[in-house]
Amino acid sequence: MSHTNRQHLRKHFKAARAALSATAQHQAATALCQQLQSSKIIQHARTVSVYLAHRGEINLTPFITWCWQQKKMTALPVLHPFSQGYLLFQGYSPMTQMTKNRFHIEEPALACNTLVTLAELDVILMPLVAFDQHKNRLGMGGGFYDRTLAAIRDKNKKAIFIGVAHECQYYDNTLPAEPWDIPLDYVVTPEQII
Repeated sequence: MSHTNRQHLRKHFKAARAALSATAQHQAATALCQQLQSSKIIQHARTVSVYLAHRGEINLTPFITWCWQQKKMTALPVLHPFSQGYLLFQGYSPMTQMTKNRFHIEEPALACNTLVTLAELDVILMPLVAFDQHKNRLGMGGGFYDRTLAAIRDKNKKAIFIGVAHECQYYDNTLPAEPWDIPLDYVVTPEQII
């Protein structure tokens, strides 16, 4: 897939996501939370990496709250301060001090005592721009998740990668994978688990 075509697809699916009403977004967050809560993978996970919704991504707040109630450790991705293009995972709780990164996305302030190692991650939930039936993921284009997921696969074979999306982000063709793309284990939407 050419760079231009990938950019066109990103633009199309971001617009579809952004067009969802506040009511549709709220309903999607509630339904997604129920999908995740009923998943055996999530029920058995001890440490779950989540994300804070940005620009029309499904809001995981109801799910994060449920994780805290279940005494699961939650982590948020943080831009790695020393390895350009990679993510670290920082423990996340209601008391976590937050800051905005260079992309204006909220993330925990870096604190060595609450870093979550790659080996500790059971499940990594991640946003995406588009997905297909083969669980290929089209991200924002920065490669942060792909580089980081490759590092996780090297250190933690048990970690499960789950893309989170609205139904309108489904691409009914195949998203050709680039050599650096890391396939997802599952995609979860408010209506289904693929």
